[in-house]
Amino acid sequence: GIRVEQRLAAGIAQEFGVGADLPNVPSLGLGVFDSTLLEMTGAYAGIRNGGRAVRPYGVVELRIRGEESPMIAQTGGMGQRVISQQAASDLIYMMQRSEEH
Repeated sequence: GIRVEQRLAAGIAQEFGVGADLPNVPSLGLGVFDSTLLEMTGAYAGIRNGGRAVRPYGVVELRIRGEESPMIAQTGGMGQRVISQQAASDLIYMMQRSEEH
């Protein structure tokens, strides 16, 4: 039923790194929830990456000249497959078509 599909959608979104506590509501599929720019960047990058999760980052490292250890360090990169490559291709196609019309 609809509730099961909402939970599946929320689970996929979370595997892409979007929101830890997504609401179980019908509008979830429309993207009606709070998320950060970095979360959404990661989700779209994961779709574009053939369904593999991507952990985005802004600053890789901030270091004071002459210091050995960085003040800030962040890692990112590829994660596990979240959706199939075909599903990712279908999503990309739908986004491209909606952009054209």
